[in-house]
Amino acid sequence: MAYFLRISILGLLILNLPAQACTVFKSPFAGDSRYAHNVDWYDNYPNTRGALFLNPANLQKTGELFGAAMPTAQWVSKYRSITFSIAGAEFPVSGFNEKGLSMAILELANSAYPPASDQRPAFGPSQLIQYNLDRSETIDDIVASMKTYRPYSSLIRMHYFACDASGKCAVIQYIKGEAKVYTDKTLPYPVLTNSPYPESAVAAKACIDDSYKCTPSDDSLFRFANAARIRLQEMKSASTFEDDAFGALGEVAQIGPGTITRFQMVMDPGAREIKIRVRHVDDVGTVKVNFDQADCRQPRMMLPIDEKSTGDISNKWIPLTQEDQTDMAAKMGYPPPNAAAYGRYPFHLTCLSK
Repeated sequence: MAYFLRISILGLLILNLPAQACTVFKSPFAGDSRYAHNVDWYDNYPNTRGALFLNPANLQKTGELFGAAMPTAQWVSKYRSITFSIAGAEFPVSGFNEKGLSMAILELANSAYPPASDQRPAFGPSQLIQYNLDRSETIDDIVASMKTYRPYSSLIRMHYFACDASGKCAVIQYIKGEAKVYTDKTLPYPVLTNSPYPESAVAAKACIDDSYKCTPSDDSLFRFANAARIRLQEMKSASTFEDDAFGALGEVAQIGPGTITRFQMVMDPGAREIKIRVRHVDDVGTVKVNFDQADCRQPRMMLPIDEKSTGDISNKWIPLTQEDQTDMAAKMGYPPPNAAAYGRYPFHLTCLSK
């Protein structure tokens, strides 16, 4: 009974919120695995927190399905990773692993995951990112894993953007219960917002071919088309990509009402570096990632991101506490039972290192 009450409350919460909006795009330059990401959230939750997390190898994990009766995914992390989240450790929005694989999650109202009757073991939507950062090295690895595992939620609707160290990218969407993967020739623009990829690509082509068509009425299509145009037409040099990327993120940022861009990031899996900026702050924070700090025999490390996160913040890591983890989910707007479940999750994982 408690599970169904919990889901009902969360369902009412989500149904009464406006659509979330985010934007992500990869660098247009050969051999450059950097990508830029606007993280947006509802403006009626002004205290939403953000943090980076170091995720160790050799952790045994089980998917979190909040009591849903179906086979649950189980796995052991193979690779170390760094993730950004507004929900806490193990529930990422964006990140990359030590093999250079990166992945991000964005809302897609059209999403429909495989049904509860599907017998493949399941995990929550954001855990699909953590699973692949834990276990995958390439886009082909991600696609292969989809035959074994699948995301499940009856309420939360998301899609995914991923790139590997070779520069290959993919968009993964679940439409009518089936996975759709766009890559290579079916991914003309390595960009993603909050619309199905085929119609997004059509909007981008129209915008690039004719500047008068760069303002479609749908906000998500506008952000996709504008990001694709800027990426192709205005970014001239890899040496200026960081500044150009933050400029582009600014042009497609959300200022409300409904959703607001809270965090802007340029992720660099190759150099193992993150540049991050908080809304209303001009200066950027820099994190040089040291995966040796990710050890499952030690406390999980988090790096809170706020208005003071400027300059080199690589030494600002602190141990994650259950209170912090719970508070992050609560300040996203999740009701107390759900926030508590998020809070407990990373502290129940088993370290297999001796």
